[in-house]
Amino acid sequence: MIEEPYPVEFKEGKLYPGDYGSHQQFGRHIDIWDNYALIASGKENGAYVFRNVGDQWEELEKLELRANYGIGDVCFKGDWILVGTEYANGSGKVEVFNMVNEEIEFVQEIHSNVKEDWFGSAVDVSGNNMIIGASAPWSDCENCEMESEPGKVYIYSLNGSQWVLEADFDANPPRENDGFGQEVAISGHFAFVKSGSKDTVYVYSDLNGYWAFDSYLCPEPAEALEKEYNQQFGYSIQVEEDKLMIGAPSYPVDGPKGRKGAVYCYERQEGNTWTFKERILNPNTVPVPEVNEFGSTLKVDGDYMIIGGNTDYIGGGVVYKYTGSQWVNIHYISPPDDLVSHGFGISMDISEKWMLVGHVGDMDTGNEAGAVYVFENNY
Repeated sequence: MIEEPYPVEFKEGKLYPGDYGSHQQFGRHIDIWDNYALIASGKENGAYVFRNVGDQWEELEKLELRANYGIGDVCFKGDWILVGTEYANGSGKVEVFNMVNEEIEFVQEIHSNVKEDWFGSAVDVSGNNMIIGASAPWSDCENCEMESEPGKVYIYSLNGSQWVLEADFDANPPRENDGFGQEVAISGHFAFVKSGSKDTVYVYSDLNGYWAFDSYLCPEPAEALEKEYNQQFGYSIQVEEDKLMIGAPSYPVDGPKGRKGAVYCYERQEGNTWTFKERILNPNTVPVPEVNEFGSTLKVDGDYMIIGGNTDYIGGGVVYKYTGSQWVNIHYISPPDDLVSHGFGISMDISEKWMLVGHVGDMDTGNEAGAVYVFENNY
């Protein structure tokens, strides 16, 4: 029996990069894999691999990135490390690394030929498949050289030691400034892509031996599409084997001016269809901390899920465990009492033992230098 959710006490310490500095915003991106974590900065070009030894986390290596601009997204799964750099030389790219026995090697650089398309703004990898989003948000910018792309996603497969393009897709029908591809996920035979301007997630599959459009997912009930507000359905997407979670941070829990945010949960059924199971609403009640736009941040590992919100100010996180039939709230994470700067919880991840929470406004090592808080998942 699962008891009432309780606060997770902050006692494990904070992580900083070895070359910390002001305005770095370390902790903007976090991805845990096994006993390792990939942590990247927001403003400065830094991506670091940390490892867990016993009860301590330590920096293993700083990646030697070839880009000189900001990082859009990161992913660390299996042996593969992906770093998307949205603004590199006017066009985005993804730098791919491979880690074997804690030896990290650069493998290749993947890029598109479209100027300012934000290629690499979203990345994910699963087994021998990789998906990259190019969300192309500049089509309404008068002074930009955008080629009127409404957004695109690219799927690659591993061929030997190199990743090769298998397929690319855009929104159907395409809509200017759609932002299609600003969030992506891939697992097994399925890939998921957020449509920027509509409450829609596109599903693709390679069940027939090649990647093709499969279906749409929309908020339940379907008539929500006709409502005057946009739930931002698909703002975050996580897939864990047969479980799919989709964040909708603008879902109006208490009406348009009340608390916002929800996460939609699906399960894969026989016949390879995804069926809606439950909707987790923003709790935003004592003792759970106030989380604005619940579902903006979403990470899943096995039977554990952590959900956060928009943290322009001070935020928090809510932790759930899957019981076999539903997700149940077990923990909540609040900022330490002495925290006064913004950005706590802007990124976070969870494993069976640890929870890492980014705080880009941390000023221990400089103005907005950033840090990552370490919590123990002791449920």
